[in-house]
Amino acid sequence: MMKEECFFKVGQTYIDKKRNQFKVTSVENSVVITSQEIYWCGAFIDYVSFEVGSEMYNDLVAINKNPDTKKLIFVFPGGCWVCCDSLMEERGDYRTYAHIWKGKVEYNEQYKHLLTPEEIKRITDFSNNLRYDNL
Repeated sequence: MMKEECFFKVGQTYIDKKRNQFKVTSVENSVVITSQEIYWCGAFIDYVSFEVGSEMYNDLVAINKNPDTKKLIFVFPGGCWVCCDSLMEERGDYRTYAHIWKGKVEYNEQYKHLLTPEEIKRITDFSNNLRYDNL
């Protein structure tokens, strides 16, 4: 079985989900290590890294091949379902296209025009397939 060739090259600059730049400092085994620093309570912990073939790797490959790429996800942060774009974080939050509450879809008008008819159908289908017995 052949190992997957890593999309990210050492010394090259790429963009993350928040559209910030990062540099790849090394690739060791199947782990890509970046120049982005992780802090916790003001203390340096480590550098951001991810494994080749992981979900984060695949998302970063997609966004670096085409920064306008969308990947719709549905999350339930509490109270209602939210349809977000997992490849477009804004100010630490995923771009929100719609809130779904008891069968009603409320679109964020600021971003609705960015959705394709297929994506709108996917949101509608998701809403229609929810069970509301326990909500």
